[in-house]
Amino acid sequence: MSSFVENFALFRLTDSKYPFNGYTGSERAVDGKRKSLSYSGGECFISANSRTYAIWNVDLSYPRGIERIVIYYRTDNFMWDKNNQYTSRFLGFSIVVSNTTNPRDGVVCFRDTKLNRSTIPAVFDIDCHVTGRYVIYYNERNPELGYPKDYSQFTYAELCEVEVYGCPFAEFNGPTCSVPCRFMCADQYLENLAFRRPTWLSASWGGYTAEKAVDGRKANRHYANGPCTVSPDIQEVTWRVDLQRIRKIEYIKIYFRTDNRPFDRNNHLAGFPLGFSVYISNTTNKNDGVLCFHDSKYTRDTIPETATIPCSYSGQYIIYYNERVRGRNYPSGYYRYARADLCEVEVYGCSVPVENLPECHLPCPENCKCHAGTGVCRSCYDGYEGVNCEQKQIPLPTNCDDLFH
Repeated sequence: MSSFVENFALFRLTDSKYPFNGYTGSERAVDGKRKSLSYSGGECFISANSRTYAIWNVDLSYPRGIERIVIYYRTDNFMWDKNNQYTSRFLGFSIVVSNTTNPRDGVVCFRDTKLNRSTIPAVFDIDCHVTGRYVIYYNERNPELGYPKDYSQFTYAELCEVEVYGCPFAEFNGPTCSVPCRFMCADQYLENLAFRRPTWLSASWGGYTAEKAVDGRKANRHYANGPCTVSPDIQEVTWRVDLQRIRKIEYIKIYFRTDNRPFDRNNHLAGFPLGFSVYISNTTNKNDGVLCFHDSKYTRDTIPETATIPCSYSGQYIIYYNERVRGRNYPSGYYRYARADLCEVEVYGCSVPVENLPECHLPCPENCKCHAGTGVCRSCYDGYEGVNCEQKQIPLPTNCDDLFH
């Protein structure tokens, strides 16, 4: 098991067949909440009643080097033994890792054929050393087949949490899962680290709360459709996202509210973000961090509706700040109050440690196939071996008689 421990199913996109209702949607199995393993706790995905099969999957965005999968099944917080009705629903399940959403295309990590209501654990920890993009939970009760007496009549997927551990990038599956060079991460492995992470807003307006700026919805930027964070008219406003550990960041994208109209002087919303600042910090206090950007030049004619901000620093919190201090004169076009009307904030960085080896800045060794722009060897040309492909391979005998001459 690698020493880099992170659940890379957390907050990922999910899908399922036959959810019970909107209160128990598929995304609840990757929301990081497992304090209450019950329907009433609102932390579990639960499928519909009276079905002959149940399927759920999480999309890990890329093929990942998986090592371990942990399932927290619904118990309704009762003692987990043969008298708990949910044990019979869990029996017979399978876990498949695939590069498509079809379980038939994947590798079966586990299929239950031996457990019963007395022996199946509520928290199931599965070793699964395989590479894939989708982790799929599947169970069935085929009416044409016979099942052991402990099995429920119908099938269910009642998943309070599914955690997937391993190396986020299958190519780098060493003990720390680290990428050798920052350039390689920036060129090939950047991810939006803010997606569905915890957020905070100093003041929200109506139901347009802080988490809407990291929900992945940005195609429609009209507040009435519900995809945007909206604040009231105030003198100072702060919004932030918690990346949940210190991350190496490359850039940040901010999608401002436009109400789906041209973002120019005729749109009063273009005056809302003028003068904004973006910080990266290891605490929730912007003054403890680094100022990535402060707007002092934009006007309502020039501010982009999507701002891309280079920010090559490390930190845990990305903080958006704006102010309209009483008594201070602001340029023409600035809205009278500070607002944080943000339809999406994306924070791109590397989700794993970056080593920055000396070889990152060296030429590629003569007999190596290197990662682009680095001297880090990926593989050797035919006929060579060694860390830097410095050794010639000794040809193997083609005739067994040669071994005795």
